[in-house]
Amino acid sequence: MRESQATRIFVKAPHGGLESALARTLAAAFGEFVVVLIGDPETEDGGDIVVTTDGASSPTEVSDLTENGQHVVVLAALPDEIAEASYRHAGASAYLPMVAAVGPLVSAVALFVPSLAEAV
Repeated sequence: MRESQATRIFVKAPHGGLESALARTLAAAFGEFVVVLIGDPETEDGGDIVVTTDGASSPTEVSDLTENGQHVVVLAALPDEIAEASYRHAGASAYLPMVAAVGPLVSAVALFVPSLAEAV
């Protein structure tokens, strides 16, 4: 992992408005510790963390991302145990209900931002 650079977070959602809202939320929560990028990490040069939705990434796509060493947080519009099991089996680091409260998302992503641990 790149120690001298901020952790990259890729945001992938089925709608541009949702992507923008998630990107702003994450940028505000982590400040200079992260660089938030909107887009598909499979077509970019990869990222440290991918925040996606169940509508934007299938369990197969999540598996591909985790095999490349990325931490994946999946937000589910209508979470259920079967879908969660599929995403967890694919390697998702977290499977969270998509709600207005951003605390659970920020907590899940913070686990994979090494510069936060160094700052404490």
